[in-house]
Amino acid sequence: MKIGFLRAYDPELPYQWSLPPLGIGYLAACAQRETSGHEFVFEPTYEKLIEHKPDLLAISSASENFCQARDFAARAFRRSVHCELQAI
Repeated sequence: MKIGFLRAYDPELPYQWSLPPLGIGYLAACAQRETSGHEFVFEPTYEKLIEHKPDLLAISSASENFCQARDFAARAFRRSVHCELQAI
């Protein structure tokens, strides 16, 4: 299974994208340690990530960007990709 990780953020607000996505990194590291046979992909944009054709899309979002995360999920769902949203 190919699992894609995506962070919803506002590119106009540097504080949202200038720091590494530690939550996504933590989840990916735990999943790699506890499972086998999965491929993990992280890209900074939806467009780049969807090129990898993930089976599952995990989206991390702050409350202020939840609408964008929901839009990513809807777009992925139309491509038959299962999605999980994590709001912080």
